[in-house]
Amino acid sequence: MKRLLLLTALLLVPTDATAESENTTIQQLYEYCKWPHGSPQSLYCWGFIFAAGQMMLEIGPEGPKRWQGHLGMCGVKPTDIITADAMVQAFLDTTEAFPELGGKPALSGVILALARTWPCPPK
Repeated sequence: MKRLLLLTALLLVPTDATAESENTTIQQLYEYCKWPHGSPQSLYCWGFIFAAGQMMLEIGPEGPKRWQGHLGMCGVKPTDIITADAMVQAFLDTTEAFPELGGKPALSGVILALARTWPCPPK
């Protein structure tokens, strides 16, 4: 599991090839997610959201309490599997509900959407 967390963190680190992710807005990511499945834009959307979601699941109920409300996400039951497609749909739904946030960084929109959809119970 630590290997998965490290891989997820590395995917979120900007490099020359992914420097665009540093400046991607919520609205841009939303538009990428609307492209046909399998397109480079759709894959970018899916990978970006899934990587952030995996990091948030790792924080989940076992992470430091100060992060749970902001950076953690939890299933209804510990055995719940939250799919990448469900994470993308949560992002799309939240972006549509809060269009005024479209100019904010994409990662903040993903964190908001996933923590709002799958909140962790208080410790």
